[in-house]
Amino acid sequence: MFTAYRIDIDTDQHTPDRFGVMSIPTLIWLRDGTEAARLDGLIRDADLEDTLARLTARPAPGSAASGGGDG
Repeated sequence: MFTAYRIDIDTDQHTPDRFGVMSIPTLIWLRDGTEAARLDGLIRDADLEDTLARLTARPAPGSAASGGGDG
């Protein structure tokens, strides 16, 4: 599940500066307060779909991301 926010950069200049937004539109996904993904400029549907799939994918059992494996 994602929560989305729309920010008016004309009235709120602090937030875009904080996240280093250089172009419009910019989509930033945060996980535990850390940037997990970013898309900016001309965003194609395929790029958005790929990013969402990557962010919502569950780690394979035994992988380092799931806490298993050799790590």
